[in-house]
Amino acid sequence: MKQHLFILILSILAFSFTELKAQNDLNTVYPGDVNNNGIVNGVDALWCGTVYGEGGGNRLDTTIVWAAYDIPINPWLDTFPTTDIQKHFGDCNGDGVVLDDDFEAFTLNHNLTHSTLFPDIFFEGILGEDPLLDFDTPNPITTTPNDTISVPITLGSDNIPVNSFHGITFSIEFDSDYVSPFGASFNYSDTWTGTINEVKIIETWDNPYVMNITITRLNLSNVSGNGGLGTLNVVIEDNVPDRRPDTEIAQMKRAKMVNHDL
Repeated sequence: MKQHLFILILSILAFSFTELKAQNDLNTVYPGDVNNNGIVNGVDALWCGTVYGEGGGNRLDTTIVWAAYDIPINPWLDTFPTTDIQKHFGDCNGDGVVLDDDFEAFTLNHNLTHSTLFPDIFFEGILGEDPLLDFDTPNPITTTPNDTISVPITLGSDNIPVNSFHGITFSIEFDSDYVSPFGASFNYSDTWTGTINEVKIIETWDNPYVMNITITRLNLSNVSGNGGLGTLNVVIEDNVPDRRPDTEIAQMKRAKMVNHDL
């Protein structure tokens, strides 16, 4: 007889805030480290999305292979908001324009580091004031081993909608006793954040049980609203421990939401 699992999935408050206190040498580019803080992650993809379609001088080396490269001979003059980081850092492959192929650097070079590491700062929001990043499903969920559960992910509500959304990145940590290694995927469909042609989705893994999802708009404009972001599909392990009440198989962590001005 199949064993039934009663599963809790926890949510997190999404808070709009970007803070960068320090950075590395501005004359050297590492493909994917757009904010130049020494590590490649979803925050860099959010920055890249804010300069999609923009262009300028190209690097001598047009590649996303992880290494240090000189900035373009003709540097881009514009900088990211509230920083002195020039926008050519968003041109990950160095070909002189920010397009879809630049986003490949965020999967190829995910979590790679260089120089001095200045970790991104993640602030959790305030209940009742900030939009909730939520698993929209009955809690707990009833499922069985070797089953796949599909869980809608939502952001904001009618009472607390999102104002001026350009992108979001967040992590999901899974319980290794219950979820298969790399046993999750994210499906995006046209939502209030934009059609599939208006956004870029980046899915990466820190390890077999920590998944990162980044959604960034590409048309350089903000949108406001609330509702679905997509669906998380999770594969339950074949052999699971004895049933534990209120088992938390997934928790949202490290959420950062930005508008076009970061």
